[in-house]
Amino acid sequence: MSVLECKGIRKSYKKGKLVLDGFNLTIEGGRIVGLLGPNGCGKSTFINAFAGKSVTLVGNKPGVTKGKQWIRLNKELELLDTPGILWPKFEDQTVGLHLAMIGSMNDEIVHLDELAYELIKFVTKEYPGILKARYDVEEQGVPAVKRS
Repeated sequence: MSVLECKGIRKSYKKGKLVLDGFNLTIEGGRIVGLLGPNGCGKSTFINAFAGKSVTLVGNKPGVTKGKQWIRLNKELELLDTPGILWPKFEDQTVGLHLAMIGSMNDEIVHLDELAYELIKFVTKEYPGILKARYDVEEQGVPAVKRS
């Protein structure tokens, strides 16, 4: 017997940011299941969507969930909301850079000006013309950043 069954869950915030799209999940009774993911990926948002009300604190930045919180959804099902997980160390710094670009790292450990520069370099290389089309800015000659 399933104690939780969700099909096609879709959740977006007021400004249109889609955080869950087509999410399906079935949990059978007697099972222990983990919902894992990096900071800001929608774990707490999923719990709130299933509960039908705001039972966990969520936000549009990583690290909103500070500690463990048990949420009882019905007499047979409790969910444990915990902070997101990140590897303590990255062998390839590009992984950390990409996580920072999508907002999955705390602003306190990221130099935002350098991150913005790296994001512009990435976007102009991987998606040529997109900044010109969207913001009407030239993409040629992105200057080097002088580190102090």
